[in-house]
Amino acid sequence: MAIKKAVGVHKAAAILLAVVCLAGVGQGQEKPRAKKPEKAGKPAKAEKKGKAAGLQLDEEARKRVKDNPEIAALVTLRADLDELFAEYRSLGLTKGVKTHQKATRKLPSLGNRVVKARDKLAALTDRQLGPLEKNLKRDKAREEKLIRKMDKMGDGANGKGIEKMEKTLDDLRTAIGEQEDTADLLALIGQPEMPVVPAPTMLLEELLKPNEQEEGTLRSLIKKHGNLMTGRLMILHLQADLKRAKEGTKDAPANPERAKSTKRQLAQVEKKFTKYFLNIWAPIAKQRQELLDERDELQKKAARLAGRPAAKKHEEKLASVERKLDGDKRTNALYKRIARGTLAEKELAEQAKEKEEGKDTKGKRPRKRKR
Repeated sequence: MAIKKAVGVHKAAAILLAVVCLAGVGQGQEKPRAKKPEKAGKPAKAEKKGKAAGLQLDEEARKRVKDNPEIAALVTLRADLDELFAEYRSLGLTKGVKTHQKATRKLPSLGNRVVKARDKLAALTDRQLGPLEKNLKRDKAREEKLIRKMDKMGDGANGKGIEKMEKTLDDLRTAIGEQEDTADLLALIGQPEMPVVPAPTMLLEELLKPNEQEEGTLRSLIKKHGNLMTGRLMILHLQADLKRAKEGTKDAPANPERAKSTKRQLAQVEKKFTKYFLNIWAPIAKQRQELLDERDELQKKAARLAGRPAAKKHEEKLASVERKLDGDKRTNALYKRIARGTLAEKELAEQAKEKEEGKDTKGKRPRKRKR
């Protein structure tokens, strides 16, 4: 049975949400925008605190904005975009079965507005960056040419001539530094990431918090196990509904009856999710254990043959197994985060405990039964 066939007082809403999740997870999202390489040794002008964080400029950057009306105009546009994107994420991250459905109705149109505003800001930024980068390239070429000329002149050069060249070089380097700082500031203001993705993907990223290396793995898991992700999101929404029913909100008092029925539905969904999760996890855990056993065996063989030509073959195999284990480790960490906060997490803990207990009793003689 698919997880999305949940039953209870929210049956119709639950099924509808599951369909929405399946349609949204991994679908219709933009391709990641290419990141510009950071310049070595350049301090960041702002610190991003999550994808919804607005632009935060340091004192030096604020002064630069104040002195440049064109950059100030970009900052105003960026502030409007930040507000729009914050609203987009706020709606997409709303939790609760019916609450989420209602909040995300206008998400597609709002997402289109974010994309248009972001693209407009990027185009205006590129218009300012173009001439700046051209001047920067020219000044760096002049700097290199001047350095080569000074090197050729050597120590026996005329003192006044060298002084003049050194002053010109200092002025050039100051100008280059100013232009690089302005270019960095423009890129920071006018090229925000602000990914527009479906609400389910947004919720999963917020829940699992993948790092940059895990983002690609998460996208693969979303495509591979859509039902699993739908079930996890259903648990998330029902947990939010249960909390509201127990504690009440500013718009509605606590509702013990609703809390009771929601708790029952949550238990049913968790049970099905856990069964589904463990069916996926079992072959993964088995494969990892086989790799660990193979690694241990190869390590023993490599140690026995250390210094001999035959050891190389085992060392190469060992390196290959280590790479596989390292890749599996990242994927498995994501799977465990998917299970976190659910009944599946408890089941995994029980399995780990049984495995450890099995290790402790391995090799020991069984106790004689009393006759």
